[in-house]
Amino acid sequence: MEIRVFVSSLSAYNSGILTGKWTTLPVNDVQKDILDGLDGEEYFISDYDAPFEIGEHINLVNLNLLHMS
Repeated sequence: MEIRVFVSSLSAYNSGILTGKWTTLPVNDVQKDILDGLDGEEYFISDYDAPFEIGEHINLVNLNLLHMS
């Protein structure tokens, strides 16, 4: 099962700019592989491709661990 998420910077979005990147889970290190590349500290999931619903503010570490198990 493949899970893809588009992780966006909340601060950029609040400034009127939708930025982010597509990532396929699982990743080795959520902070290094996903979050360090975003502008700002807060993030949200603005799009996803998965066989189940993913909320905008889901914890990426938990989602990544769920996919690894």
